[in-house]
This record gives sequence, structure tokens and C-alpha cells, in this order.
Amino acid sequence: MRAIALILSDDSPEDGVAGAALFSHDIVVIREDFQSGVKTTLRLADLTSDPTRWPIIEGGFFEEGFLAANGRQRMVINYDFSDPAYIGPDPSEIVEARFELVLANDFRVQTWSDRQTGQSVVPSAPLTLDALDNENPALLDIAQAAGNVQDGSNRQLVAFDYGLPTANQILGFTLEMTDVKGLDLYGEYDVNHRYRQYPNVALFNDDENFSTASSRSEAWMLNASYQTFPFYVFGEAFSMDREYSTSAYMLNIVGDVVYDRPGSSFYEFVDDNDDQDQNPDWQRTNQGTADVEVFPGWDENNDFVSDFNQNDNRSISNRLPDYEEPFLRYNVDRPDFLFGIDLNNNGWIDRFENDDEPDYPYKRDHSGYNTYVGANLAPDMRLSIGQTRAELLSSNRKNVTTYGLFTFDRNYAGLGRLRVFDMLKKVKDTIPDDRFEPQQFLLAGTPREIFDILPAPDTWVNSLYLGFDYTRIANLNIRNKLKIETWSQQQDAPRAIDGSQLNDDSAFFGVVNRADYTVEVGTLILQPRVKSEFLRQTAFLRREPDRKEWTRLVSLIAKTPVLNKSSVELGLELLQVSDFEADEDELLLLGTTGPTGDLTETNFAVQWSTQSDYLGYKLLLQSGFRLTRSSEELIDIVDNEVDKVTESQTTGTTFLTIFAGLD
Repeated sequence: MRAIALILSDDSPEDGVAGAALFSHDIVVIREDFQSGVKTTLRLADLTSDPTRWPIIEGGFFEEGFLAANGRQRMVINYDFSDPAYIGPDPSEIVEARFELVLANDFRVQTWSDRQTGQSVVPSAPLTLDALDNENPALLDIAQAAGNVQDGSNRQLVAFDYGLPTANQILGFTLEMTDVKGLDLYGEYDVNHRYRQYPNVALFNDDENFSTASSRSEAWMLNASYQTFPFYVFGEAFSMDREYSTSAYMLNIVGDVVYDRPGSSFYEFVDDNDDQDQNPDWQRTNQGTADVEVFPGWDENNDFVSDFNQNDNRSISNRLPDYEEPFLRYNVDRPDFLFGIDLNNNGWIDRFENDDEPDYPYKRDHSGYNTYVGANLAPDMRLSIGQTRAELLSSNRKNVTTYGLFTFDRNYAGLGRLRVFDMLKKVKDTIPDDRFEPQQFLLAGTPREIFDILPAPDTWVNSLYLGFDYTRIANLNIRNKLKIETWSQQQDAPRAIDGSQLNDDSAFFGVVNRADYTVEVGTLILQPRVKSEFLRQTAFLRREPDRKEWTRLVSLIAKTPVLNKSSVELGLELLQVSDFEADEDELLLLGTTGPTGDLTETNFAVQWSTQSDYLGYKLLLQSGFRLTRSSEELIDIVDNEVDKVTESQTTGTTFLTIFAGLD
């Protein structure tokens, strides 16, 4: 090995202050005479004739008594064994290298060497800031400050041996108790050791004299629940260090480890499989391709196809969600109208979230608790009150959410089903919980990452859902749902994580009403359908536009048998969308060309279906066509004249599909 570099940076760069503070640094090198086996210990004064020239420090800036790197700044300490200022032993004789740094504030320490192979070209020694920024060398984390200290009170000696990873070990135990007079208990404690060794070929031939270094991390959890009808109690506490790892490095085909390529160089003890199907979500060694069909919580019928795009499959890709597709959109509503629990307060239901982390029961770098008590007020009615508190171990960010949850779900004989869900939360959340954009299609590629803007720094949040399905009259189905969600900020001039101004009050109001009636006239089956969908949403950020839309849908489906095993279906659908938020007068005044958001659409479809038996299989043949006439309102400029125009187009779709399966 010819060069080692230490990279010091701010462990919480978003605050821009009090990052790594370096007061002093030293290196301890152990040289071994492989003929006699004699080892010699050398310090910095023995390795250079001029400590001001070796090691080379690049980056950072001087403050009183120390060298600092704040925000996005980084500093590099280069130990280049080929530098003329280095007078120590030949690199082939070095068997250990220990570094001693006196650091303070919110520091992070990473290591690099010319033996840490990565995906990019390995930069030549010494490692420069330019190479660090532009060539993305593979770095290994070694240490970080506990919390986000900014007053220098955590000044400490950080000492570690440099080495490349060799092994990953997890030792732990669990304790489980089930239904002991209504009490359930589960506890787990694990210790993770990550071993590393100085890379010298001679050490691999010596089974007795080689030495290893290690880093230690811990993780523990305790869950307890107690039920005695009508009451119930649940509590959980947890802690997981940030560097806790269940990944082991693997050699590639040429014997190297690519330290920044998980797909080919990592073996995982715990997979990432957020949608709980047969394929892990990420690409790993000998696994095959990564799962490209990740939609957690969106496959309740377990057919491995998104519930919001049921006619998408590997043979015939469909890129239009069912809630936007003609005729299908009557029965399917957008995910915006769903109710669910969001305890990490990032504006998305927790059970639908997708990330690229292993499926641990809790997130790394988090510690805290969650507890609630509740009662069954009636057979179909429950009330729960609780609090969750989580803290980041590496900074002073935390999430404290106190909540109450009311649920009511009852079927009334001869009338219908009523559902009422309401969750009230008092939130102080400064922990970002990023996620991936939900995938609506098979083979959709890598989803886009959505960053948590932290919309609830000190906020009251209420989410109410009402649903009523009327089924009293035969063949008549009336379904209604209402969702109201409000975010009320308690701070003056609240800010998002990037400093953007939050609205003092944000809200979502959505109503969906639909009705259909099925009538038979001889062999002809008719089904008229009506649907209304209204949405009004105030954005979290002041700079983002609000939404106010009303969608009306009227359709008629007719079906009649033809011959013995065939049938014909005809459909007519009228759609009208009104965007009340777009200011058409302002567009006219500014002379800006663009859509106003208003749309009308007419669809006519014919489908022929035939069912038959063939060699023990059931065959279904479907063929037909659909004509679509859509008209969009635009603001247009012609010969310096600004006016409203309607742009129309007619499209046609034909299809032929054969399904084969067992009865």
C-alpha cells in the first residue's frame, strides 16, 4: 500500500456550522522485519524530517486553536509514502498503521487508500479535494460524533487502526414470552463487530502474528403488549447505532472488492423487501436482477400486480393507472384519497413507503419509544391514545408525536357499511424520512427519490376519513368517501428543511361519490354509472401551487350474449375535468401560452368476448376497439392576439387478447 488518506467532514452538513474541529493529529506505524520477526514502533516524528510537509493537509480553514470543516466543506489528511518528505520504512514492511486525532464538535471521519477499489478510477496519491469531488473514490466510514455538539465540549481523542474490511459478525439473543395472562413480550439485543486488517501480503502467510482491528455497534429492542377486554396496552423501546451493519463484502471474479458497488460486492444478512414478495428489492451478488415491481401495500389481492394498475403485465405493458384509464377509472380512486397512519410525518402513509434500507424493525441511527393505550368502546369502535418519540443518535434531531386514533367500522343490515377513522396528532418532527416514489407499473425502472421537507416542525395534524356504502336497494350501489386532512403550524414563519417558507396552514379536502344501477331488459344488461371526484389541496410550501379540481364522469355499459359462448359489450363514457386553481385571466393578461387545466373527453368502446375449452384449458378471447375524442382548453397567442382556444384530437385503440388457464 502506497498511500492512506483521512477525510474529515461535518456530520450534519445541513446546518452549515460547527463541523469537524481538528486540534492535533498523529500516526503510529509498526514496521516488521520478516526475517527476524522484530517489530518497531514509529511515530510521526520518526517518519518525516519536516512535519509541516508530511502529512499534507488540504481543505478546511483555520479557527482559533483548530482547523475546521463546516457544512459541505471537507479536509483531507494525506499520508503519501512516496512523498520525498517521508523518511519512514518501506511500505512493504508496514504491518500496522494507527491514527490518533483530537477532534471536537460534529465530526465525521472516513478513510481512503490506494487499495480501496471503487467503481470510479482510483485517483493517484495524494488524494486531492478535486479528486474527492469529481472522481468519487470509495470511502469507508470509521467514526462520527455522538449528537450534534457545537460548543467544543466533546473534545476527545479518536484513535483507530487503518484496515480493509475482512469480516462482519453479529452476536445476540432474544427473549420471547407469549400470552402469559394476556401479556406478550419480545426483546432482542445484538452486538455487531466489523473487522478490518492492514493490507500487507506478508500478513496472509503468517497465521500467528497478524493483528486485526474492529468497530462495534449495538442494536436492541423491547416490545410488550397486554390485553384485558375491553382495554389494551402496547409499548416498544428501541435503539440502533448508525454503523450497525448486516452486510459482508464479497470478492469479485478477479479477486477485488469494489467497496462502493453493493450489487456485486455485498452479501446481505437482512434483505430490503418492502413489498414482501418473493424478490428482494435491491440487486445483490448471485441474486439475479433487482425487483422492478416494488409497490408496498398496493397489492392486497396478492397477484403481484399493483392494485392501481391491474391491466399491466409483463406481456402487455400498460403505463396508464386505472384511475386515469377510460371505463376503469369509475371503480378506482387515486391514492390521495386513502387513509392511513403516518407517524414519521412525511406526508405519506407509512405502510406504502419504499426505501433502500434493510428491513430492520427500526431504522439505523434511531433510538426512542412508542406506546399507546386504548379501549374497545363497542364491538366496532376503538379509541387509542399514544406517543412516539425518536431521536437521531448522530445529531440533535428528534420526532415527538402525541396522537389519538378513533376507528369505527360497522355494517348496518339492509342499509350499508359506515366507516369513520380520525387521527389527531401534535407533532414536533425534525428527522427527515426520505422515500422512493411509488411504482404504478411493472418494469418501471428505478423510482425517483422523494426527500422529506419536514412539513411538521411544530404542528397540529388531523386526518379524518368517512366512508359510506349504500346497498339497501337491489342492483343499486352508492359509494361515498370523504377525506379531510389539516396541518396547522404553531411556529411563526415555519421553515422546511431547505429553508423554504411553509404555509401556516395546509389542507387536503377530497370527496368521491359514485353510483351505478344494473338493470336487465331481456338478455340485455344495462349499467348506467355516475361518479364525482372533488379535490382541494393547499401545498406545504408557499412557493408551490395549490390544487383545486372537480372531475365528473358519466358512463353507460351494455352487455348482451351472442351465440352460445360469446358476448358483446358496448361502453359510452363522458368525462369533464375542471381546474379551478389555474388563473385563466392572469394567463390572458400575461399573454402566456399553455393549458388551463380544463378538459372534456368522450370514449366509445366495443368488446367481443368468447370463452371456450381447449385441451383441458379455459380460453378467453377478447377483441375490440376504443375511440377517444378529447378537448383541452388552452391560452394561445396568434398574431399578437391572446385568446382561449380548444385543442381537440381523436385517437383509436384496437386490441386482441387471449387468456389461457385452468378452471
